[in-house]
Amino acid sequence: MAASGQVTPKDIYLALRRDGASEVQALGIMANMMNESGLNPEAVNPAGPQSGVGLVQWQTTDYPHAATLVTGHPMEDMLAQVRFLALTGGFDHAQGTNAGQAAGNFAATYEKCATCQPGGAQYQARVANTLTLAGWARSGNWPRSVGGGARVGPGAIGTTAGGPGSTPDCLWKIDLNIPIVGGNVCLLTKSEARAMIGAGLLLAGGLVALAGLAVLSVAAGMRAVPPLAKAAEGVGGALLLVPGAEGAGAAIGAAGRTARSPAAEGRRRAAARDSADRKRLGEPRENPGLRPRRSVRQTEEQNRRERSAARARARRAAGSSSAGPASREETGF
Repeated sequence: MAASGQVTPKDIYLALRRDGASEVQALGIMANMMNESGLNPEAVNPAGPQSGVGLVQWQTTDYPHAATLVTGHPMEDMLAQVRFLALTGGFDHAQGTNAGQAAGNFAATYEKCATCQPGGAQYQARVANTLTLAGWARSGNWPRSVGGGARVGPGAIGTTAGGPGSTPDCLWKIDLNIPIVGGNVCLLTKSEARAMIGAGLLLAGGLVALAGLAVLSVAAGMRAVPPLAKAAEGVGGALLLVPGAEGAGAAIGAAGRTARSPAAEGRRRAAARDSADRKRLGEPRENPGLRPRRSVRQTEEQNRRERSAARARARRAAGSSSAGPASREETGF
């Protein structure tokens, strides 16, 4: 036992066992004490006529004798409170095949605190406390002192802040079914889930923005498209797996693939060269002194007309020479 009359968790465990509690019952009861008083036999919660006192925070309106169990002598008070717990049927309320079940049953039927019924936050927190307690008991590495001071602030009864080992309401848990301990282990709390969802939304927003840059760069003919285009393909593929976002995913993925195609790359390079020439030489200006260039088709048509006109002139010339001056016989001389 601790010196100077101080109490340790191991002292409470041994006192429970000596007064008739099994190992499972002792761990289940102590799991509730952790939340009720922080394993401090001198804990008092002044709440008017329903003051909570001692290890399990007996309400003095229901247990008038409990008011005499806190005297300022921790060791003597702890031993008296364990005996009082046994006399008031506390051990019988800590039934179960493992410590987790014992803790839950004690919370629901003896403590009867807010959310102490199966599925409630306090119920789950006290079941989870048995993992810590079982670790102490099996390893022999018990804490050297208990938590909390001589008085517990208002509202400490039935709150997870009342002692060590408490956990927030769990979103995802598994049943270990470990001998002696049993109970559930919380894998993911609601606050952790909210943080993960928020981070996921930020990441998704960033990826969609990146895909948008890829699509815009395709239209602008930017040379820095290839890495963005690859990201767009990835985002499009991911959105295909999201119900209701298949259309957007297909469009973004197609834009990414188009941006990475050889033809698109050629257009981007030509646009980049044109942009560089414009910066180096300036904008092109029309020279009014230059004759407009004809197309090949226009040139061939002009040549055809000119050849046709030349042939017509040749025929007229030939016709004129064959007609010549009239002969003497025709004129009568």
